Amino acid sequence: MKDISNSLVNILVIDDDPKVSWILSEGLGTGYSIDTARDGKEGLNKISKTPVGKRPELVLLDIQMPGMNGIDVLEKIRGIDESVDVIMLSGHGDTKNIVESVRRGAAEFINKPFDVREVEIHIRSVMEKRKLKAELIQLQERLRETQTEALIGDSQSMADVRNLIEEIANSDLTVLIRGESGTGKEIVARMIHTRSSRRAEPFVKVNCAAIPRDLLEAELFGYEKGAFTGAHKTKP
Repeated sequence: MKDISNSLVNILVIDDDPKVSWILSEGLGTGYSIDTARDGKEGLNKISKTPVGKRPELVLLDIQMPGMNGIDVLEKIRGIDESVDVIMLSGHGDTKNIVESVRRGAAEFINKPFDVREVEIHIRSVMEKRKLKAELIQLQERLRETQTEALIGDSQSMADVRNLIEEIANSDLTVLIRGESGTGKEIVARMIHTRSSRRAEPFVKVNCAAIPRDLLEAELFGYEKGAFTGAHKTKP
């Protein structure tokens, strides 16, 4: 993760208005390496064909563009590389676009016309969040090393468990861990979590025995308003 204070931040501006791209390229000044694309197709091309370590950390993306709109481009960017953050730009700052952009993974949203200083504040905010996320991942890696040591034993069975943990962590499968009380089910669950692509997200423990049987499914998976008596609002 780059430190915005002492190294260039690679930014890709995707906007069909050349004036906007010029203003951002000239106005942001030192500290930023700016590349531009005239539409979503060109922008996606530049991202996908660039080696992972050299891709832009940040994309400034217009919503209203001919051909592919910005929200669709955003979703495709997330599909190519989730580590690329996206700030949406729009002259149509309606609530619907804001909500949809955030739902699809936009880091922030800026309305046009904008002041370049305002854009820079948003960029610094996103880069600070990237820095904190990188630090969190580093801490989790250290925790991962500690947890590996928590599985005591050098037998073939324990080696098989460790290998299975590594294999499962790289997949997107639902996993059921079975075992008697005290055998280390939670330790194994944590080890899988800290090795998975979701390691930056919280690890949530749920005591299923404390939840009434009739409410267990609703508590774990949510429900729609009116699905049953007492469901007065939707629970995600």
